[in-house]
Amino acid sequence: MARLKRKAEAEKAGLPVVHRHAAGLGIGSTFHMVAVPPERDSQPVRAFRSFTGDLHRLADWLEKTGITTVAMESTGVYWIAVYEILEARGFEGLASCLLEDFVGDDLRNALDVDLGAVDLARAGRDMG
Repeated sequence: MARLKRKAEAEKAGLPVVHRHAAGLGIGSTFHMVAVPPERDSQPVRAFRSFTGDLHRLADWLEKTGITTVAMESTGVYWIAVYEILEARGFEGLASCLLEDFVGDDLRNALDVDLGAVDLARAGRDMG
């Protein structure tokens, strides 16, 4: 039920799909939320731990779903390991946005990483 509600909310936002092969990653210190277009997988939003083996599984899943471009959102240095693995696999448009550069602490702490990943995937664009 929550998934349908989130999908409806995202559709209301009216964000155009700019790059159909894009995924969005919400980067955290202990886990990362990853979203691909809903038609790519029966579970289009997944969580992956931040260990190296999990990051390789994340890259495997993105390859399996046909993703070629990745947009990342991070509040710290935690994006570096993900970036290095995805770059080595040949993903394009890798970008990391340091959220703290754009919003204050109160807003950043209130954000839902899961929805952030969905928004990045919907509005993904080639930033390479």
